[in-house]
Amino acid sequence: MSVFTIIGAGMMGSAMSFPLRDNGHEVRIVGTPLDEAVVEGLRRNDFHINMKRTLPGGIRYFQIGELAEAMEGTDFFIGGVSSSGVEWFAGKGRGPFHHQGAPGNRLRRAGNLPRISDAPG
Repeated sequence: MSVFTIIGAGMMGSAMSFPLRDNGHEVRIVGTPLDEAVVEGLRRNDFHINMKRTLPGGIRYFQIGELAEAMEGTDFFIGGVSSSGVEWFAGKGRGPFHHQGAPGNRLRRAGNLPRISDAPG
């Protein structure tokens, strides 16, 4: 299976973890600068303090300062931020890894990764 790293530990990013884990993929969630308390809670017991729900087991959680570690071995990454976070994600969330002019989910440090549309079933 594939390794998916979701940037954004809010409701949208965290919700994406359910079908990915159900399909046997490895999932990593990286919190934005606003998600520090959420990530700390998830690390304790997989319980999302805003969703009031336990996320699937086996997810690895990272703070934004641990982004490089979270991206190691990643096959696909997903921007799981709300509309108000898109500008941040497009600049800071991917900035250190993004090729100039490359498609949205190709990473410099992790090599040329396939587009999400190329993901196996």
